[in-house]
Amino acid sequence: MEWIIETQNLTKTYGKQTALSNVNLKVSKGRVYGLLGANGAGKTTLMKLLVGLLHPSSGSIRLFDEPWSRQSLARVGALIEAPALYGHLTGRENLQVHQRLLGLPESRIDEVLEIVGLHQTLPKKKAAAYSLGMKQRLGIASALLNQPDLLILDEPTNGLDPMGIREMRELIHSFTGQGITVILSSHILSEVSQIVHDVGIISRGEMQYQGTLDDLMQQHGNQEDLEEIFMHYAAGRSGSLEGMYR
Repeated sequence: MEWIIETQNLTKTYGKQTALSNVNLKVSKGRVYGLLGANGAGKTTLMKLLVGLLHPSSGSIRLFDEPWSRQSLARVGALIEAPALYGHLTGRENLQVHQRLLGLPESRIDEVLEIVGLHQTLPKKKAAAYSLGMKQRLGIASALLNQPDLLILDEPTNGLDPMGIREMRELIHSFTGQGITVILSSHILSEVSQIVHDVGIISRGEMQYQGTLDDLMQQHGNQEDLEEIFMHYAAGRSGSLEGMYR
């Protein structure tokens, strides 16, 4: 199996506080991986480590089967926490800032706006007036500008209404058809179960489960209460990695 992301005993500490402890994450090519955990479990810390916003205290990261490097990030798109937007600029103008920094043709802006469904947005509408869902889409459009092989999304449906969540699911689901591997975080298993292939459940900075969604369901008798399964691991009672990729 080809791993797009592979970490070994990845650990992040702040003084005496451990935010992430010995995490061995494995994300395979062409799939959607759901990183699940309660707020404060360590999901965002892990994603920031992957894109170099934080430095590991110990452990290692491999991207695209090579040791982590700044050069690797040229193949990565990321939206971590809230989109960084200039409210006084339009959506297109926001993208132009990044497009020029990356040295990309301006035609790429039209391509990503169409991918995320914002190509018909009023051209003079300022980003400050966008709905939360539109801001999320614009943030993802920015992450797609460099035509990434890996897309990292931190809580992409956070704060969206039911229709916005459904549209975001459909958008994320479409990425694998374009050859993009996706890792996304969430604190709600039922929300992401319709789009992910693999899951990792993290609690108190430790990986409690990692494997395919199908294996996770089978281990729990295919019960329909996905939230109960999630809480079983998120509470840290199991500490088991029985679903680890084989």
